[in-house]
Amino acid sequence: AQGDTNWDLAFLSGKSNLTGNSVVPSYSVDGGLATPGLYEARRSAVYTYPDITRNQLNQLTFNLQHMLDARTEIASTTYLRSSSRHAINGDLNETYQDGTQNLYPGTLNTANLSQTSYGSSLNLTKELERHHLTIGASVDASRIRYAQFQQDGTFNSSRGVVGTGDVEQMVDVSGKSLSMGLYASDTWTIVPGTYLTTAARFNHAQVSNTLTRFDPATSGTENFTYSKLNPSIGLSHKLLDTLQVFGNLAQSNRVPTVIELGCADETQGCRLPIGLQSDPYLKQVVSRTLEGGLRWQPDDRSTVSASTYLTLNKDDILFLKTGTGQTGYFHNFDGTRYQGLDLSANRQFGTVSVRLNYSYLHATYDANGELFYGNRSVEVKPGTRMAGLPQHTLKLGADWKATPALSLGGDLVTTSSLVSQGNEDGKIDAVNFYNMGVAGYTVVNLRTSYKADKHLEFFGRINNLFDRRYETFGMVATNYFSNNGLLDPDNPVTSRFVAPGAPRAFTIGARYKF
Repeated sequence: AQGDTNWDLAFLSGKSNLTGNSVVPSYSVDGGLATPGLYEARRSAVYTYPDITRNQLNQLTFNLQHMLDARTEIASTTYLRSSSRHAINGDLNETYQDGTQNLYPGTLNTANLSQTSYGSSLNLTKELERHHLTIGASVDASRIRYAQFQQDGTFNSSRGVVGTGDVEQMVDVSGKSLSMGLYASDTWTIVPGTYLTTAARFNHAQVSNTLTRFDPATSGTENFTYSKLNPSIGLSHKLLDTLQVFGNLAQSNRVPTVIELGCADETQGCRLPIGLQSDPYLKQVVSRTLEGGLRWQPDDRSTVSASTYLTLNKDDILFLKTGTGQTGYFHNFDGTRYQGLDLSANRQFGTVSVRLNYSYLHATYDANGELFYGNRSVEVKPGTRMAGLPQHTLKLGADWKATPALSLGGDLVTTSSLVSQGNEDGKIDAVNFYNMGVAGYTVVNLRTSYKADKHLEFFGRINNLFDRRYETFGMVATNYFSNNGLLDPDNPVTSRFVAPGAPRAFTIGARYKF
């Protein structure tokens, strides 16, 4: 009704301490034979340590909605977010990886990141006889500070780094960004059951960074400006009362990040992310997506949907090799391609609801190029699969309303195998082929909730019920430690490093709504 006003204020605060974030050496390959590694010997092991990341986030959000009249609404969202990250990692000294031994085989790398972001959006929605109009604007700003320190050290008997040298600051980065957007959309009812939606958004962004690497040749201030108009169009039509088909064509853009802009010079490569310097311009990433599908609702207890899509990224940003050594730089890659299919179905059987979701994703490079990972270059061409993305993902879920207050449920998640980073071309070195991919997995999760009254709810969850051992990422790199855990730089082996999946976990808690 006219004059109605709704508002809400939300505060979010979170803190986490993560230990063992890095990948762990799994199987190594020597002469075509695969040998189990540290991960197979001990699931909870870390490659080198300390490996600790501490995160903290505070966010305040204010939402406001006001009805100017029965068919006109104005709404706004304003937020303030503050976040920080502190990480310390014990790593192998770069000189050992370059084949040169010295008194300090290890290094302690410490990184501090702090960021403050704030912004607001305002939009006006108007319903006419055959049109649903929306116009709006948004503004977002952020300030970021990043610093990294390094201390030479030695390894103890369990691959832990003990700092013995002087602490040196390697990089100091401060930056700010300001982005503004103007957007408008219209959904036109051409005839009953047929709707045409057109929209456009104009984005303008400015990024300013001050980079200090304690070397005048690689220090300075850089400023970049980006603008893009992104249109979209969509059409939906009811073939039957229970069946609707739709299609959409849309464009979007992404502005390069502070780190990407700070490491974009082919002649001055860097070891991500410590080698930042004032660098050449990077183009913004432009994505174009074509999507089509259908929605079927045979009755009020069942829904089925299917959609297929194709996304082409122009000037995607990848980390490439400089040509010598182990340094690299960010560079615009001509194109990448994401195409796939999403299926979902939901059904209510009395007090039991079941659902099924399946997705097929074929993510590939769409141009010829060279990637750099650790100790080798990987030649890719149109059709080469990207690492870390499963082609098939299946999710099955069910919930049972045992009583009006008690609910029981569970999920089964299955994924197919992954291509390991550095093995996209099927090779483990310049000559030899070997599949170093990561196997798919299946995990089962259970949950329950009990509503004591309209305000108080208790809940519980078990993730990975059967404590399945699985991996979520893989990469091929050189392992400089022997199987007994001792540093052996004279006999490095090529290993598949993996990110272990989470073991069985229990969660209990309570929610209270005022």
